[in-house]
Amino acid sequence: MINYIIRDNWLTEDECDKFYDMFTHGGFPWNLITNVNDQADSNDFQFAHKYVDDKKELYKNSTDSIKVLMRKLYDEGFVKKDVEIYRAKANLFLKESLNRGLGLHHDITNIGDNYSTLIYYVNTNTGGTRLLGGGFDNEIFIGSVRNRALIVEGKVFHETITQTDTNFRFNININYSRWEILKMSNALVIGNGETRKWFT
Repeated sequence: MINYIIRDNWLTEDECDKFYDMFTHGGFPWNLITNVNDQADSNDFQFAHKYVDDKKELYKNSTDSIKVLMRKLYDEGFVKKDVEIYRAKANLFLKESLNRGLGLHHDITNIGDNYSTLIYYVNTNTGGTRLLGGGFDNEIFIGSVRNRALIVEGKVFHETITQTDTNFRFNININYSRWEILKMSNALVIGNGETRKWFT
């Protein structure tokens, strides 16, 4: 079984629009990533903007724009106020001629699987995320739908699926500490509280 939760209309329309407007503004700093993950093809690439890496904010006030996502996780009961963010980044993928995977992987490999991942989809397109369970016949495709949140356990292998329609595909990926058992439909999220306060 693959443990995951999908929530559509995760943020308000205005909050979602702010992310799209921010990412498409000419001054937003995107960085080229040529090593997408260990399983990606050597020619694969994407663009990313990191907010947090290895539990450290990468620049002053780097987490201000993603606090709305963390607040929603808190309001919905997925995290405590002291949740620890291990990594957070925005991703930009360019249009391709085929829907193809960019390599099954775990986001973080040096802390075990005691974390959860939020993938927030900023715009709708034919791309998405493929989740892989215990066997290769146990897989699920989650489509990239505007204002959709996917919450999945860190131990679940997943990969980006490229889009063929829109010029750009945006999502935000946040890896954070888990703290309790939550059962919702086929979902299970487990974990423990940490030390950093992200809310006032």
